[in-house]
Amino acid sequence: MKKLTIFGIIIFGAMFVGGLILTGIGFAMNGFSFDGFKHIGSLNSLYTHRQVTFSETDLSGVTELNISSRNRRIYIRHTAGDALIINLYENENEGTREIVTYNVEVEANRLNITTNFSREWWHNVQFVPSWTSDRVRTIEVLLPSWFDAEINASTENARINVRDIQMASQDVSLTTSNSRINVSNSNFASLSVETSSGRVSLNNVSVAGAVSATTSTARIYTNGVSADTISLRTSSARINARRLDANSVNLHTSSGRIDTSLVGRLDDFGFAITTNNNRINVQGVGRRSSALFINNPGGRQVVISTSSARVNVSFA
Repeated sequence: MKKLTIFGIIIFGAMFVGGLILTGIGFAMNGFSFDGFKHIGSLNSLYTHRQVTFSETDLSGVTELNISSRNRRIYIRHTAGDALIINLYENENEGTREIVTYNVEVEANRLNITTNFSREWWHNVQFVPSWTSDRVRTIEVLLPSWFDAEINASTENARINVRDIQMASQDVSLTTSNSRINVSNSNFASLSVETSSGRVSLNNVSVAGAVSATTSTARIYTNGVSADTISLRTSSARINARRLDANSVNLHTSSGRIDTSLVGRLDDFGFAITTNNNRINVQGVGRRSSALFINNPGGRQVVISTSSARVNVSFA
């Protein structure tokens, strides 16, 4: 019995080793590389910094800035310099975890930045711990004062951050799938923000027309947003909107709490507020159980609705 057990172990070991060898041969024949084992820890050294610059003359006539990215953060901010600067990090090393390059082109009246991203299926399996820094995974666009164009930025699974951009006559649209969108200290003609499951944060934003922010399952935070119309919508999370200044305000969430403060006095507004299974508290009015309607045809209009959470309204 003992000899049979030893013999069985030997046979099993031989089959296991043989299986590993055959698997390795199969991977090699299909282009698999074990280069991933060479890079334990930070992969930043694989990436090369590429900087693209444009002068005002280079972009004469450009009316749109379009950024399309996959799994790369987008960071747009103001620069006091004379050139428009784009900072990119590319990896063209075959056999590594991912290949990332960018196209930067001026086509007609558009400045386009697009990402070329590829990853072989076996690189989705991490054999060793490795990572890249936020800097390497970011598209940074620095806009000088002379640049004045519509902005459309979209990415998947990565953040969008816009800061210190003054374009009072331009529309801005920002979209990401599963990450945050932050906009601060900026001025636009209109602003549209959409993310499926990332938090939205708007701070010190002034818009001549409409502000629209939509997220499915994450919170919306605002502080100091002014516009003609403001619409904030989330499916199942909280809205915390401070110092809203608009002629029309629409706040909606299916199952989250809504806290807002409005620039003005109670008499400046007309209200239509509804909630199920909870209460409404408006400064100067007091508490209501499920609905509050204040008719003010000449006033600014506020519509707030949530299915099963509290609504608090104050004035600033």
